[in-house]
Amino acid sequence: MNLKYFTFVILLVCFLFSRGKCKQHIISTNSHCCHVQWDQEPKILEAKWLPNNQLSVLIQSPRYLTLQCPNSPMAVGHFTFDDHQGHSHRFSKHPNYVNGFNDDNVNCYLGHNYHIGDNPYNYIVSYDPNDTPAQGSIVTIALSIYYFCFHDGQTKCHSCDVKLDVDYP
Repeated sequence: MNLKYFTFVILLVCFLFSRGKCKQHIISTNSHCCHVQWDQEPKILEAKWLPNNQLSVLIQSPRYLTLQCPNSPMAVGHFTFDDHQGHSHRFSKHPNYVNGFNDDNVNCYLGHNYHIGDNPYNYIVSYDPNDTPAQGSIVTIALSIYYFCFHDGQTKCHSCDVKLDVDYP
C-alpha cells in the first residue's frame, strides 16, 4: 500500500471519529442585549469577594424572549476584572456553558431535554492570588452573558456585554 494513501486514510479516520467530541465554541448571533420591555435586562446584579481568592457574581438574563420557554444565563465569556492599578485577571476569553447547560439541553424548541437553569444565576470563580485587587480600589468586573441559545451543530446565542464597578475591601 502506498504510504501517502495510508497516511491520508489514517488522518481521515481520526478526523471523522473526533468530530463532535471537541469542545464546541459558542457564538453570538445577536449581541444587542435583546430583551422585551416588560422583561428583565441582562446584567450583573451584584459581585462579592469571597475568601480563598474567589469571586461571586450574580447575573441575570431575560426570562422570556419567546413565550415558549423560560430562559436563564446559559454561558459566560470574556470574563475579567481590573482594579485600574495593575491588578487584573481574565477568567475566560471564550464563552463556556454555566448553570447546568451543555450542547444537549439548550434547544428549547425540542422540549424533551430542555434544561431550566437559575435566573438569576450565582457564578463563583477562583483567581490567582497574585492578581488580587489593591485594598480600597474600585474594581471593574466585565463579562458577556449568553442566553436564548440553540444548538444545530454549533451553539448560537443572544449575548450582552455587561460591567459592574465594585469596591474591593
